[in-house]
Amino acid sequence: LFSITLVCVSLLSLTQRSDFVRAGVLPDGIGPQTKYPVIVYIHGESYEWNSGNPYDGSILASYGQVIVVTLNFRLGILGFMKPGISDHTTSNFGLLDQIAALQWIKENIGAFGGDAKLVTVMGQGTGAACVNFLMVSPVAKGLFHRAILMSGSALSDWALTQHPLQSTMQVLQGLNCPLNGENDEVTACLRRKRYSEILGVKTASPQFSTRFGPIVDGLVIPNMPHKVMGQYSDIFSG
Repeated sequence: LFSITLVCVSLLSLTQRSDFVRAGVLPDGIGPQTKYPVIVYIHGESYEWNSGNPYDGSILASYGQVIVVTLNFRLGILGFMKPGISDHTTSNFGLLDQIAALQWIKENIGAFGGDAKLVTVMGQGTGAACVNFLMVSPVAKGLFHRAILMSGSALSDWALTQHPLQSTMQVLQGLNCPLNGENDEVTACLRRKRYSEILGVKTASPQFSTRFGPIVDGLVIPNMPHKVMGQYSDIFSG
């Protein structure tokens, strides 16, 4: 069997693109009636750097008789900065990239011999926390069926950015964007900035804290993890 890599915008990664690149070759012996379980691997290490590119899923695919999918997603400022100052600001773009990849898998994995009804998402470290957030996100509902968390969860003390507005204000100040404007004004200002300007902004955060990472935005992550996981106890009880 084989593995597929889905690539999208990834900060500090080898790939800097805003669209998904699909790659994969249907191997000999897999016909239209053959359907294999699917494993989607979400890389970890950091919310600000790393890539899914180095992970070769071909060995796992061969031994496990599964289709392995690795993916990239937006990181750092592009993936996890809160791009506004109001409470109702669409955020967690890195997680939304992962959800978009899962939606693509649901719609297309059958063409690669995969079973869209047998999708397992797994992650390590920050990737495990991302998987945990997806498990309780209403936006990701129905896109996968099992999850494997390794060395991390949504309850890890580093899993969330605790003070996202502080980082946002530092970025806005560094880019000379309005600090007291409406979300539309802030967004318009950010969109006028060059990519290099955004990446060049200097921000500071308390030691050992997560500077740019997932936040409770009321949509992708509807509430604090311990509260949301309590609401979805049926998922975690099997």
